[in-house]
Amino acid sequence: MSRNTPLQETPLNRPSVRMAISDLVERPEPRAEQQEQQPRPTVESVVISSMVDSGQSPGFAVNSVSATERKYLGSTSLQVFSQWLDMTLHVSPTGLTSSFQHGMRFCEEMELPEDLYMPSIPADWEAYTAAYFSCVGRFFSVVSRDSITSFAERMQRQDLRALPVRQRPLIATVYACLAIGADSLGHSAQGTGYITAAYSLYAYLVAQPYLQSAQALILICLALRGRNKDGAGSQALGQAIRIIHSLGLHRKLNGYGNPNMEQTELMHLGLKTWWSAYCLDRIMSLETGRPPQIQDEDVDQIRDLQSKGVREVDALQALTTLATIQGSICRHLATIKLPTIAAVLEAQSRLDKALVEWQNELSLELRCDGDISINGPELALPRAFLTIQYHSTMINLHRAALLMDKEIHRTNIARYNLQKSDANRLASSESICANSARAIITAYLQARDMTELSRLQTLTGPLMAIYVLSIVALKNPTSWSTRSDVGLIYSAAEAVEQRYTADGQDPGFYTLLKTLKQFASQNTLSPKGITASRAPTRRTTPLPSNSQYTPQPSSDNQNGGTASTQLNQAYDPNLFDEWDMLFPRLYVGDFALDAGGFEGVDIEHLMGIPQLSFDDPH
Repeated sequence: MSRNTPLQETPLNRPSVRMAISDLVERPEPRAEQQEQQPRPTVESVVISSMVDSGQSPGFAVNSVSATERKYLGSTSLQVFSQWLDMTLHVSPTGLTSSFQHGMRFCEEMELPEDLYMPSIPADWEAYTAAYFSCVGRFFSVVSRDSITSFAERMQRQDLRALPVRQRPLIATVYACLAIGADSLGHSAQGTGYITAAYSLYAYLVAQPYLQSAQALILICLALRGRNKDGAGSQALGQAIRIIHSLGLHRKLNGYGNPNMEQTELMHLGLKTWWSAYCLDRIMSLETGRPPQIQDEDVDQIRDLQSKGVREVDALQALTTLATIQGSICRHLATIKLPTIAAVLEAQSRLDKALVEWQNELSLELRCDGDISINGPELALPRAFLTIQYHSTMINLHRAALLMDKEIHRTNIARYNLQKSDANRLASSESICANSARAIITAYLQARDMTELSRLQTLTGPLMAIYVLSIVALKNPTSWSTRSDVGLIYSAAEAVEQRYTADGQDPGFYTLLKTLKQFASQNTLSPKGITASRAPTRRTTPLPSNSQYTPQPSSDNQNGGTASTQLNQAYDPNLFDEWDMLFPRLYVGDFALDAGGFEGVDIEHLMGIPQLSFDDPH
């Protein structure tokens, strides 16, 4: 097939991927006797037919519980990554992707009472608000402590329904602070009540689209993310961003002339509110693969968040710079247009340098390396959060290499005119992902040892790290480091499962942790306990019957791995073309890999991942 020939848009016929385009057709309503049963969600991989004329076929994942209830996830999401793994690994019987059909309602929906819910605040409300400001509020300080304290005192003295309707955005703000604080202190039932109360005031926040409403919506988003209800949180964030845009906080405007102290504080709070929304938008866009709500070309707001005359460790300042890099990754790599390999490699090199530079310029108090508690317990959780965000971003930048055979990947990178240091760095992408995954799990477990109740970090980063280390263990079963990685995987999987269970997530979703642990433990042997004959060959097309081909051992077991790959490629002139077709699609989530599009390509050998079967329990 020519490299420029558009790929046919027919579904994969592999059961593990289930590209059921026909499932998108409107379905009849269930019969009366079926309506009381909750519909079973499904997962579909979809190809956009409108892209066929341009040769672009971006794939994505759609979770659905009915013909009208479906949710989209883009190429940087773990679900799309799982579909690539299912296609390659042929896991029986249903694969990783099927786990995502469970728990969609938990992630995306918010249960509300039939009537407006405005409970009284507790006598120990100060402990709850202090818990918010000491952790989540260190990053996302969208409200002042004085304003929350002042209004909470008023809420405690009066009948809340008797307060003026225009003050309901403030009431929602206090409820959201209390919800985050209650969850952080382990009072989950109280936290549920207060986030329900804040969300029940949602209509008032939309009806009064000013700064207080935007602040309340951002806090609602943070409270929901802390409960791993990311989808519901993204809806609140999207509304907050629309309000903030309408206020002009994305622009460098000065409507106060010579502001007094109160006006200066209000301007600074508006600035932090804007950049908090910006950072959350970038984080959640990278996690879900959904388009960002904020476009950098529309923003000229100042990025210096330090108050005049005040020197402080500002975690939001550091996160803002990282969010800019995250946005560039989404814009240049997670695009609906299939990028050229040269464009992918150039963007990878440039953004990788930006990430490394960001880490090097962090203050010592917030560095993303080493023990998170080295600078005291008050900075441990912010350090853990920044560490997980940094390394999750690094994995998203390099993760295509996880699904490519290491030696084939290195050999093909050498074809491009890259600086030696850049080429060496990109050739080590798999190792970069593995090291970042180890750092994420270590930071997460250290933070959990300090407090298992922190609501600053969601489980997306740790779950991605488990994915990565499981794949690395699967591809490098003889490595000594794999044996220690298996211990990390099991510890992280247990901690993540406990958190999902406590939050009320559907157990059908986190059963994927069992599969990932199986990935890691399957064929993980002592390095001297495996024979060279088990090393996979790097061949994707049949050899002539008269060839004298000798399998070459992996570069993990001897030097000269690149040379041996080049020797194998001498028997396989189509390998470059196959890599050229596959590599960019690992970024855009393109699933048009049907028989017509990839005829003759042995994807398992090209990716260097064995086929698995889990007949025996692990």
